[in-house]
Amino acid sequence: MLRALSPFMCQPREVGRIWRQKRAGSKPPQELHDDLSADAQLEQVTASDEVILKTFDGYGCFRGKTLVLVDQNTSSVSEIFAHAMPRVWGLLTAGQVVMARWFSISSLGGGDYAMSIPIAGFRAPNGDEIERQGVRPSKVLTYDLKQALKGVDNWVSEARVSF
Repeated sequence: MLRALSPFMCQPREVGRIWRQKRAGSKPPQELHDDLSADAQLEQVTASDEVILKTFDGYGCFRGKTLVLVDQNTSSVSEIFAHAMPRVWGLLTAGQVVMARWFSISSLGGGDYAMSIPIAGFRAPNGDEIERQGVRPSKVLTYDLKQALKGVDNWVSEARVSF
């Protein structure tokens, strides 16, 4: 998500923090490294009470017009992405950004079962928490079934007209 956001921000900028409950002996807040390894990212989150989500340098700079379309099915890091962008249209997002870790429960059926345990939340630089709140678009759009049956996405059509 930070790699995808970086060209739109043009220079490194904090878009939020992953936070955990305060614990004794944890490291001070640190910026998330530009590393796609899930193990390395998890190590950072478990070592510190806060991990700073800051866009990266060196990913170019897109200066064109940008609009993000979201709806109730937009969740997780997509919500963080949308929250960081200046123009968001559509419907209220899911409000499901809690970072969770999956644990296999092999004793219940040979690895067919797993349990998700929340381990961290997200907070925007302004203090907003998206969990249970979602990202509220600046312009609400509704779906047009008649247009969809004709193969026309009325959200995309409206976005094109606006630009």
